[in-house]
Amino acid sequence: MEHGGETFYMMVGHAYRLTQRDREMMARYTGRNIAALAREYELSEPQVRRIVRMWRQEYHAKHQPPLALDGP
Repeated sequence: MEHGGETFYMMVGHAYRLTQRDREMMARYTGRNIAALAREYELSEPQVRRIVRMWRQEYHAKHQPPLALDGP
């Protein structure tokens, strides 16, 4: 999308939530097809990598129990 040369503000520091499109993309992710997914979903490769990173963080948060750091 074009913004007509205007500057725009993008908020930083807010949690990113995976969209339905992101989840569909991750269902097709093989670890070697970032370029293909970027072309298919009209995203840049860094954007796809960011989605993969966020998906991994969400997956681990759901499936890995918190570690007991206080000791026995």
